[in-house]
Amino acid sequence: MKSTAFTIGLVLAALLGIGDLATGALDGPPPEVVVITTILGVVTLAGVVHAWRGGRAGLWAVVVTRALSGLGAVPGLLVDDTTGAVKGVIVVGLVLTFVTLALIVPGLRRAPASSAAA
Repeated sequence: MKSTAFTIGLVLAALLGIGDLATGALDGPPPEVVVITTILGVVTLAGVVHAWRGGRAGLWAVVVTRALSGLGAVPGLLVDDTTGAVKGVIVVGLVLTFVTLALIVPGLRRAPASSAAA
């Protein structure tokens, strides 16, 4: 059974993945950034579906893609021609990414092996 925190984390990851897909509709990022961000969004969404069904590989995919997406957003904070509003969106995205990872990473811990009583 999934904990409430884990469920919230997966929902946030799905929303962030959808946000990555929406990046393609923006008029600012270079084409390479749009392609990479779109791929990260698709893999995140596929990972969320797999993780929702209990797949560890899907959960790993979500963790890795969200971390990469967050790291990829950081340069947007450092570029001079990024507007204040866009920087605000980046900061919110980074905070949500951190919260998402904090909620789902505990799900990566393996359940302790049960030892059979002899």
